[in-house]
Amino acid sequence: MAGTESTSSQPALEGETPSPLCNHLLEQARLRFEDALSEKQLREGVAQALESLEQARVQTLANLERDGAKSEVLDSFERSFEEMQIALEDLDEFAASATPESYESVRGSIFRAASATVFAMTSLQQAQFADGPTDMPLFNALFKMKEGFMKGGVQAEQLKNALAGVVDMTKKAIEELLAAEGEQPPQRDGLVRAYEEQIQSLEQVEQAVDAGDKQALEKMFQQLLATSNGVKEAMGSLNAALMSEGPCRLARTNILLSAADTYLQGGIGADGFAESLELFEVDLREESTKFQELAAMPNDSDAVQQEVEGVKEAYDLHEDALALFHEILEGEADPAEFENAKKILIEASEKLSDHKEALIAIGENEGKVSCVRCGKMNEPGSRVCNNCGAQLPQQTGVQSTMSYQESDGAADFGGELEITTNLERLFHAINEVAEERCSDEEFEEVLVWMDNLLANAQATMPEVPNMTPRPEFNEEAVKKIELVAEDLHEQRGVMLGGIEEFRVALGTLQSFFETRDKETLIQGVREVRSAAIKMQQAEKALNLIQQSIEEATRQAAEAEASDENEPG
Repeated sequence: MAGTESTSSQPALEGETPSPLCNHLLEQARLRFEDALSEKQLREGVAQALESLEQARVQTLANLERDGAKSEVLDSFERSFEEMQIALEDLDEFAASATPESYESVRGSIFRAASATVFAMTSLQQAQFADGPTDMPLFNALFKMKEGFMKGGVQAEQLKNALAGVVDMTKKAIEELLAAEGEQPPQRDGLVRAYEEQIQSLEQVEQAVDAGDKQALEKMFQQLLATSNGVKEAMGSLNAALMSEGPCRLARTNILLSAADTYLQGGIGADGFAESLELFEVDLREESTKFQELAAMPNDSDAVQQEVEGVKEAYDLHEDALALFHEILEGEADPAEFENAKKILIEASEKLSDHKEALIAIGENEGKVSCVRCGKMNEPGSRVCNNCGAQLPQQTGVQSTMSYQESDGAADFGGELEITTNLERLFHAINEVAEERCSDEEFEEVLVWMDNLLANAQATMPEVPNMTPRPEFNEEAVKKIELVAEDLHEQRGVMLGGIEEFRVALGTLQSFFETRDKETLIQGVREVRSAAIKMQQAEKALNLIQQSIEEATRQAAEAEASDENEPG
């Protein structure tokens, strides 16, 4: 804490926290516990610290308000002073009763004060460098130093030292990531790669500083901007993956529960948790709206209707939990109700998962024929059981109203799309990853393979040949050639547009690694189908145009040969 550190008369000590004052208090508590410091000595020291603390609080908050600090910064400093006061008061009580239990308790109070101090200082630093080209205060500070260097206000050595500091921080971050124990999500490796690219950018910036090339420096800082944004995105992906682990099958619920726990522990403020609530509510609202549209479609299956009602009840239960969270945040309910709100949310989420899985199972079995001998479900149209060989009852007019392929990520073959070998491999991989029968690495390998095919097709697509009519052609022939050339240009553009859309669709499929939501795969399949249909239609049109050109060329050659054979 800025105020308490500067006004304390105690020396700054190396210790267990980033706060010299808290380290001093921990040392005083240890000495008292070991009876190396008397009760009177400790209480006198605490009394002086409390007096200095109040002076520091008034001065620090006044300075922050004068400088126009944001309300969240002021709140964080107010809280840090409150936590420090609590720690000092606990230490005063500990002076009279230095038992093992009270020793551990007072250490906990001091650690909480240190955490609040660090949080307050971090909030201040982030606010100071909030304005800039990135969302990362550290890099905004670098960009400001670069501007100072360009204007001569910052020395090259100062900028290089700052760059070296960020490189060291990034290398330590990589070491910590790689040292993490247990199985790690693939997003961990993505963040490591992003950090490595950031280090390369920082080193290139330093080279430009050494060379005194300001034009190159501007270019390298733009590259640094791109890599820092890449780090931010990779961090978000990893955090989402880690936060999505929890007691529920739905990742979004685990993320909200994690945010709730972080809020209770003081890691984020009320605004941060409120934002997490809003994101959850938006996602839930969109999903509920889509479900209501599907539920409104006619369906005479009692089993389906029963599960639909269960899903509706689960959505209502979600609303109860969210309302309780909001009441707590707004001060209308006791904070002790937080655990109850979490319990209701978990119940709602699991109830929703149960009924959604039941609907999927119904969709998978709808239209199938049950064997009267062994009970095995057989595909529609089967005449004998594929399990025991018994004759199956035949059904007529069976039409499925639900489909696992349509609702849960598997590719839907057919329609006006021609399934080529390449598309079949892609759709097979989508089905495999949707049903967790292949790893992320295997799926990504297929996506990269398909993208390479598209990139090669894009790069090697020939230009439209020069089709300028010969002078001797008549008006009708000239018109035909112009129309053919126009069609070629148009269909080539359609083909290139389809390729580009296909590559965008692969990006949508790639984002499944971050969302882990099968709806992402469904959307990706839709985009792939649309792009592939466009490409196939363009290819057919180009083939027809090519055939017409070849036919016209043949006819022209025959006519020319006939003219040459005419007697002179």
